[in-house]
Amino acid sequence: METKKVLGLDIGTNSVGAALIEIPRTIDDFGKEGKIIWVGSRTIPTGGDYLQKFESGAQAETKASARRMKRGSRRLKHRYKLRRSRLTQVFKILGWVPEDFPLDNPKRIKEIIRENNGRFEFKMYHYLPFSQETIREFYTELDPNQDINKILEEIEYRRRNNGKKLNKDVELLPEDWIVYYLRKKALIEKITLQELVRILYVLNQRRGFKSSRKDLQESELLSYDEFIAHKIKIDNGALLEYKNGEGQEKRTQFVSLATITRVEQKNDEKDKKGNLTFIIETSDKRIQPWEVKRKEKPDWEGKEMKLLVEQKINRKGEIKQDKDPKVPGEQDWSLLMTALNNQIDESRKHVGEFFWDKLVEHFKKKEIYKIRQNVVRREKYQKELKAIWDKQVELRKAERTEEELIKLDKLKLIAETLYRHNKTKQKDLVERGLYHIIANDIIYYQRDLKSQKNSISECRYEKRIGKEKNQNGEWEITGVYGLKCAPKSSPLFQEFRIWQDIHNIRILKKEENVSGKIQLDVDVTQKYVDDNKKLNYLICLILKQRYTRKTSLTN
Repeated sequence: METKKVLGLDIGTNSVGAALIEIPRTIDDFGKEGKIIWVGSRTIPTGGDYLQKFESGAQAETKASARRMKRGSRRLKHRYKLRRSRLTQVFKILGWVPEDFPLDNPKRIKEIIRENNGRFEFKMYHYLPFSQETIREFYTELDPNQDINKILEEIEYRRRNNGKKLNKDVELLPEDWIVYYLRKKALIEKITLQELVRILYVLNQRRGFKSSRKDLQESELLSYDEFIAHKIKIDNGALLEYKNGEGQEKRTQFVSLATITRVEQKNDEKDKKGNLTFIIETSDKRIQPWEVKRKEKPDWEGKEMKLLVEQKINRKGEIKQDKDPKVPGEQDWSLLMTALNNQIDESRKHVGEFFWDKLVEHFKKKEIYKIRQNVVRREKYQKELKAIWDKQVELRKAERTEEELIKLDKLKLIAETLYRHNKTKQKDLVERGLYHIIANDIIYYQRDLKSQKNSISECRYEKRIGKEKNQNGEWEITGVYGLKCAPKSSPLFQEFRIWQDIHNIRILKKEENVSGKIQLDVDVTQKYVDDNKKLNYLICLILKQRYTRKTSLTN
């Protein structure tokens, strides 16, 4: 008897099981012969901290979760390095960076690590230094009373002596600050190509937050001005669908720095936890009063609070407070992101100039301001880069040097370097131009989520033969495929499950004497409900549904 070996895997979140069995090759021989060759399992060990948190009901992190987080970080870092390498390749073709620039050469990076005892020491100013004029402008903008000549002397000394200080009294600021100054300057004045490259490298490092989740997509959220403009259109009768209660819901989020004007107890009733209900009102007329539950009256009256407010226009055209206003905490990064983006919108500035003005403001107050901790939506960085690029092209057109940023003669070589075997993509990049390559194909490119169609099982009964044309134009069979199964949410599947459950109903007798022996749980379903009765009932039900449908259509 011919046999075959089958490996079965059971991969779960906390364990992995496997078995290797030997079974007959044909279905007719099933049950006649077979054996288990090997079985095994691996349980992911659970620490005491996890069990303690799990038992107390707190949020517990499994070992698998920790591994997943680290794996995600490795992928993010790998993709960032890939973008950086592609960007460097483009800059080298354009002649914007020197040929010995190492960030696109893994071999050179490893050499640098070996030369520095396991550390990757790379200084951007060795390859793309800022001019003395730019440094002078930068320090003058921060503090006109500084001795700029001493600062320039200190910078040159440290560059030549690998960071050693000449004068300990001279404090130098991070070079990243100069890039933020250039980002503001580039919106109104011409900058050099080296300075533009420094801006592009920073934008590639910090390219903003973009979510693939539908509930966090920017397209679904209006600014407050757009929100109010939409409400005015409804009030003026321009959008008639809202009168019938069939309008489309619109949402907005805004941050308000408001004073709490009234905290009043609603009534004497307490909930199950013993909390009273208090009504809160603020000085901001945009915020509708809301309720909070506390054991005692909150000491909020007269206090100024930063509140994140979410509102919506419902299908009837009425403004409703979608959720109670919140005070963003340090861990509420999504709320803090919304608050920051709202501040940027109100300032009517691009991200770079907004942060530069913040740096200047805090520097004059001798306060520390960390940009890295702030989360900004990606679309704002995209708008800033587009504005900078368009302004630099415009200024160069006045000098008839716009070819520096267009580089029509280099586009084909860039496309061939990035996509060696994809002729269609090469043609598309050449047609779209240099800005599209740098901004949309490299810096802000984000692949779509992987399709999950392969996880949908195929029907084992209904098959289709797959065919495709070969080079000679003849049809060739590629395989036999089952139709994709319906999702669990489908009404057809739900009806199928109901009928399946009905079909699986069994009538069991606790004890019965069979051939002189007492047997337990004997199936006696056929004595009461046979298959013919089930079939007749099913036919009657189908005919009744058809008659009901036909009658409703006739009426």
